[in-house]
Amino acid sequence: MQWWVYNNIPMPKEIKDVRMFIQKCRPENNSQKALAKHVTIKKIGKMTKFKLRCSQYLYTMVVDDAEKAEKIKKSLPPSLNKKEV
Repeated sequence: MQWWVYNNIPMPKEIKDVRMFIQKCRPENNSQKALAKHVTIKKIGKMTKFKLRCSQYLYTMVVDDAEKAEKIKKSLPPSLNKKEV
C-alpha cells in the first residue's frame, strides 16, 4: 500500500478528563441516539483502559486508580454495549 492511503485513517484520540469521556458516551439530548457504539474496558495490572468506539473516532482514556475506574464504569449509560477484556 502507498503511504497516502494511511493518511485518511483517523488516529485514536486520548481524553484525560473524565467528564468529557462520559459526555461522549451520552447523547446530546434525550431524543437523539447516542453516537457511541460500544466501550471496551481493559484491565492491565493496576491500570484500566477505556476505549469508546464512536462513528468517526476511537476515544481512549487511561485510569490508574481502581476505585475511580469502578465509578466510571457505573456512570456509563446502561444502553451502551460494554465489553470487558
